[in-house]
Amino acid sequence: MKFGIALPNSGPVATPQAIRLTAEKAEQLGLHIVWVHDHISYGKEWLGHRASGVSEQISDETKPDFYETLTTLSFIAGFTERIQLGTGVLVVPLRNPLVLGRQLLTLQKLSKGRLILGTGIGDYPAEFKVLNVPYDQRTHIFEEYLHALRLILQGGSVTYHGKIIKFDNAQFYPRVNPPPILIGGGVIAVPEPGEDKLSLPVLKRVARLGDGWMPDWGTPEIVAEGVKKIKKLAKEFKRNVDFHISFSTGFHLAATDEEAKRRTSHSINFAEKEANLVARFGTRTPEKIMQRNFIGSADTIIKRVEKYQNAGVNYLKLMTLTPSVESLLGMMEKFSREVMPSF
Repeated sequence: MKFGIALPNSGPVATPQAIRLTAEKAEQLGLHIVWVHDHISYGKEWLGHRASGVSEQISDETKPDFYETLTTLSFIAGFTERIQLGTGVLVVPLRNPLVLGRQLLTLQKLSKGRLILGTGIGDYPAEFKVLNVPYDQRTHIFEEYLHALRLILQGGSVTYHGKIIKFDNAQFYPRVNPPPILIGGGVIAVPEPGEDKLSLPVLKRVARLGDGWMPDWGTPEIVAEGVKKIKKLAKEFKRNVDFHISFSTGFHLAATDEEAKRRTSHSINFAEKEANLVARFGTRTPEKIMQRNFIGSADTIIKRVEKYQNAGVNYLKLMTLTPSVESLLGMMEKFSREVMPSF
């Protein structure tokens, strides 16, 4: 299992110093990867979808600071040496694949091959409207852009003729080892009393186009079912891929389960209400949300990690719920002492 931490590139804790301190501490503690999430237009109505802080810090005066994904990773690449650099996830339909390809090639070269490219189709309609990208066509745009990106990341002279984008003899050097491309989504969070379910179109997309899968919701059982389905579909598409499986989850480690729940319940419910209403799908009960996040004592979190590891997950993205960079760093240290040695 490879453990990763979500950097504070948005939210109340987000500052250049906090980003640097968190990345440096992650490498020092032996974590495997740092992750940053992605938006272009990021307004106050999306503060539930943030990488740092707790909801008690959010008020009408809170500024929606957001440090751009690839710029932030390039910054981190300059002062770290070993830790992997992950996008979790990059909203591909909002970016010209030629420009994006150049950025990714550069980052992969400058970081000496440490990039992991988590990608997604996006789920905030207002952001697509601002950028004049048709929200209802984002799946088709994503798939075509991903086809083009795969060619670009191979380097050299690239030609691509799609329905949305066409180019001839585009030159992309230096050549690099292309980063693995993970595709997000795939577990549909159904409001109770309904049961969560897998999205077959997303799993097919992973099997056809991806090097890995990055769900951000689901029990170990449904994730295991998704992994099995992806591998079966990949054989049907005549692909032989050793898929990376990364699971994203909220995280808070405390002395007891009760303490962890008490310190995070407000933030979890706030994020659920705000982010999901913007994305236009229903909310889930507090009990269900708590069960799907890594919130509790070391013993509880170790047991949850084991279940997801047995389900086929080999990367964890931990989104730490703490009110300051000092508390974030302290929790990372606690995690490295009390949880990581079990794996």
